[in-house]
Amino acid sequence: MSIIRLEEGIALGQRIEAFTVEAFVDGDWHQVASGTTIGPRRILRFAPVTTDRLRVRITASAAPPVLTEVKVY
Repeated sequence: MSIIRLEEGIALGQRIEAFTVEAFVDGDWHQVASGTTIGPRRILRFAPVTTDRLRVRITASAAPPVLTEVKVY
């Protein structure tokens, strides 16, 4: 995988202010991408990585975050 697409439930307002994307590789979590606001859609490209686990960490938000979709390519 080398692309992640995130969507925020903006009907409730834009809430996410910062986030990171991490992949579990060789027994440890490694950050592969990060960003600030997501809004209706955010597409991030990064170096290809092979993993069976991925996590999105919301590191700052104005209110409880609402992710409506996460797609990985």
